[in-house]
Amino acid sequence: MRQSSEFVKILKKFGIKESYAEKFGFVESKKNIRITSKEYLKEAHLLGAISGIRIFRKGALLNPSSNFVFVFNGKIRKRRIKLSFKELKEFFENGKLWKKTKLRGYVFILYQGKIIALGFSRENEIECFMPKDFRKKALEILKEEHLQK
Repeated sequence: MRQSSEFVKILKKFGIKESYAEKFGFVESKKNIRITSKEYLKEAHLLGAISGIRIFRKGALLNPSSNFVFVFNGKIRKRRIKLSFKELKEFFENGKLWKKTKLRGYVFILYQGKIIALGFSRENEIECFMPKDFRKKALEILKEEHLQK
């Protein structure tokens, strides 16, 4: 897939260099944009069987999925919000956190130097965009790591 201008714009918004994204293959359907390896993309196209990991849902705008965090984690340089353990615990337990921030829209949750979640910020509230079961499991792991320190 040739990257659309909207896709390139959102990468820049998150501080991801377009040259990094060029290493991957992208598959666009009516509802999603998926990421896969370029090698797989070539072979799958010949077979007519395209799949990949969904990184965007299409709506009025491109909406990043939680998978976006895992694929581009180390490359995201903008729209990051740093949380303490106490804030992260509340964020995962309640699915939202009251925190004053100037950012509006999609944000990446940073904890101990790593991006670990995707959220949506509006009017001093950050909503978690991770499934409840995933948040619960992540919180258990973080609590365990926190106790070990």
